[in-house]
This record gives sequence, structure tokens and C-alpha cells, in this order.
Amino acid sequence: MAVTLDLRKYSVTRSDTPAEDLPPLVLPRAKVRLTLWLPVGSEAGEYEVRVVGSDGRALASAHGAAAVRSYVVRLDTEVELRRLSPGEYRLETRLGQDEWHRFVVLLR
Repeated sequence: MAVTLDLRKYSVTRSDTPAEDLPPLVLPRAKVRLTLWLPVGSEAGEYEVRVVGSDGRALASAHGAAAVRSYVVRLDTEVELRRLSPGEYRLETRLGQDEWHRFVVLLR
């Protein structure tokens, strides 16, 4: 299943505090071909992506290359979410060894 998430309107946070008052992102509990439109100011390069539970443990992870296309930094990857329970998680991304950027995500 292919899913695109537009993160450009979400502030990048490096804490457990959710970004602004925007609705959480939504992902299906499936094997997902995920395209992330990264926040403004993001750079192209090799990214790590993970879905983290409330205990801070990574429950799913993936890697992908981000590139600028039509003035948007886009990251394409694939992540397996079928074994996770429905509920709220954090979607985290980072370029190389930079700090993690966190977004609230609901799995349905």
C-alpha cells in the first residue's frame, strides 16, 4: 500500500511534545510504501525512519534516500506496520546521525 505524508506544515520537534495543534498523521497497519514530504529546511540525504511506542522503543524501522523534487525534499522508503496494534505512536526521522525529528502518528 502506498501512502504519502506531507510533513511540510508540521513543525519539527526534538522532544516528546507534539508539534503545534495539528492533527496526528495517520498510517494503515500494513506494509507501506511510504513517501514523506519532509519539513521545510530539511536536507537531501540518507534518512532513518522509525515508529516508536509509548515506552520509547522502536517497533518498526526503515532507511531511505531523500531528494529534492519540485522544490520539496521527498523521502521514499518501505515500512512494515502489520504487526503493530492500532493506536498512537511517534514517527521519527533523522538524517545521518542528526537528532530525531518526531511526529505523532495514529495507526489504524
